[in-house]
Amino acid sequence: MIKTNVSLINRRLGIDLAADKMAAILEAVGIKVELNGDELVAEVPSYRRDIEGEMDLAEEVARIYGLDNIPLTIPKGNLDSKGLTSLQSVERITARELASQGLSEIITYSFLSEKKLAGLPGEPVYIANPLSEEQAVLRTSMLPSLLQAVQNNLNRQEKDLAFFEIARTYEKNSEHLPKEIRMIAMVLTGRIADHFDAKGKATDFYDLKGVVENLATRLNLELNYVPSMRSKMHPGRTADIMLQNEVIGYIGQVHPDEMEQPVYYAELLVEPLTKGLSKVPVYKALTRFPAVLRDLALVGPKAISASYVKKAIEEAGGTHLRSVELFDMYTGPQVGEGNRSLAYALVFQSEEKTLTDAEIDDFLQRICNKMAELGFTIRS
Repeated sequence: MIKTNVSLINRRLGIDLAADKMAAILEAVGIKVELNGDELVAEVPSYRRDIEGEMDLAEEVARIYGLDNIPLTIPKGNLDSKGLTSLQSVERITARELASQGLSEIITYSFLSEKKLAGLPGEPVYIANPLSEEQAVLRTSMLPSLLQAVQNNLNRQEKDLAFFEIARTYEKNSEHLPKEIRMIAMVLTGRIADHFDAKGKATDFYDLKGVVENLATRLNLELNYVPSMRSKMHPGRTADIMLQNEVIGYIGQVHPDEMEQPVYYAELLVEPLTKGLSKVPVYKALTRFPAVLRDLALVGPKAISASYVKKAIEEAGGTHLRSVELFDMYTGPQVGEGNRSLAYALVFQSEEKTLTDAEIDDFLQRICNKMAELGFTIRS
């Protein structure tokens, strides 16, 4: 026995067939029908094993009524045109930006051996039915996957590599399924492509930092870097990547014990990068008054980061200080043990008038006073 409604079958087929006519069609193919208003109860003979539910009854009605007799109609409905989510937008922008900087996108397995995750933070998430021991756990970090891709290329004498991947890592939690975390990972090794001023130059930390900085600029974000220690990374050559006092990733050189040649790696959480999507560019007219350039060389404690010094200069310089850029850094016997020299290029400019030498000297004096509070002196 199958219970259904005449109105339901009509709605499914897009027709308006009377109940008695629908009953007559079904009885013509050996199906007994009992009508009770809109309700239709069908008793299907045992030899019609193909009829199991109300949709099969609707198909019988359509077959006998005639498909040519069913009018053509345009489907109706509301389409939600919300576009990409913020995470999808960041991932799409990131893929295009990194590709434009010469990195190749790769796709690696999320399954790894437990041995490759040894020493990395996070508790392994075991797979219930692994294909092999080499694919027994879900990765908690992108690092082993990208290092394996690098090693596979090195084994084939491909030594100049620039890769990135946008994928998931997995974090064990109290629920049945692990938490999925969207990540961006980048790796550079070997030599960069020939350039008019850098022919065959070996990649270093600052090449990868430049890639990350360009991505941050594209996403309307300002990042800071704080020295840190990370598993499988070179001590003293690794830094946490900070966004608004929140650690969103890290960057550095992979420990020499892990790879046969210097490899530089960075990874970023995708979700915090969405904060820059809401920023709308604002037009600002160019000032007709000239800019004044000054160089400032400082000597002070190596323990204070260059980014912290830059921020202090910006705060002390006032509203007429347009930009501060680090262009030189030196450590050696001439600056003393535990110290280093930092040289910044400063640009002063007003929107209302031409700045005088006396005004520039006053701005510089305020900056020097602030630097003295941090333990820095002016390098002569």
